[in-house]
Amino acid sequence: MSKMNEECCEMVLSALVSEKPGCGKCSKDFRRSEKGMQCEICESWWHIKCIGMSDETYKYLKKEECKDLHWFCTGCSNDAINNLKMLMNLHSKQEKITTEMVTLKSSVQELEIKVNNINIKVNKQDREMEGMLKKMNEVGSKLETYLDAISKMKEGNESNTQIAGTETSTIEVTKLVEQKITEIRNEQEDKRQRENKMIFFGIKEDGNLEAKQRAAEDRVILIELFEIMKTKEEILSITRLGRKKEGSCRPVLVEVQNEKMKWNIIGRAKLLRESKKGEGIYITPDLTVQERKDVLELRNELKKKREESKQKQGWSRMDHQERVGSGEKVTATKVKKTSSTKEKLKHGTLVK
Repeated sequence: MSKMNEECCEMVLSALVSEKPGCGKCSKDFRRSEKGMQCEICESWWHIKCIGMSDETYKYLKKEECKDLHWFCTGCSNDAINNLKMLMNLHSKQEKITTEMVTLKSSVQELEIKVNNINIKVNKQDREMEGMLKKMNEVGSKLETYLDAISKMKEGNESNTQIAGTETSTIEVTKLVEQKITEIRNEQEDKRQRENKMIFFGIKEDGNLEAKQRAAEDRVILIELFEIMKTKEEILSITRLGRKKEGSCRPVLVEVQNEKMKWNIIGRAKLLRESKKGEGIYITPDLTVQERKDVLELRNELKKKREESKQKQGWSRMDHQERVGSGEKVTATKVKKTSSTKEKLKHGTLVK
């Protein structure tokens, strides 16, 4: 019987004692009916009587609307404030580091763009150097020819020598070579200064506006033209060329960031012809004086070839008419009208 009584007592005690550990102050176990608070840092339990908390305060803290309130034991309360300050400092530092990382990433991207632009310029300068070396080699070959001629002239005790069909003295030869080298250098420098520039023809100009207002209007017009050409290249400078004349529109010199952008715009110029706003406007690269001379020579040569071709066609028609007029027979001759209303002879043979 005594053993059964002991087991019953243990069961009663276990039913009365809570699963909570002992109180942090009195070390006594919690009974299920006893109220206690748990520290959110060390997770220890405390009788509300041991910490001097009233039933009203306890009930208030257990309400749903007070779930954002936190309770710490006396030992952890000071540490909690310090820890909170430390967390706030860490959060602030983290935000600062994040901002610095974003700035650093942006700086790296800008550096990558600059490095890419430098590589483009270096590659372009390499190509220019190759071109200059080629021309210098050509000049060097001519110089060797001149020097050989001078050497022969000295051996024969002659004062002058015949070079390229012209009687030239030694001093004149030297001057000629130096002049040619200077011309090549000046031409290359002129090209370099014009490489990012192009000229717009046909953009209307309001002669009544002041210079600043006219420049602002030109910029607005160019931006609209760029939109038509579906490009957003940045414009560095805009200049009207020549003196202002009443009733005429001066060409507009436009500079962009690099040569690639310039050719991209010129390549899209055909889109202007398909637009009403771009009607009568065309674009050319900004050429050097020598390049303009070369283009003019090519145009003249083309014009000459076309005239020669027309003359040949005219002589052929005249020959045909003379043969018909002289009584010669013309067989299998067909005449077809073209869209230009001109008659052309097709599949014709002349027989006497």
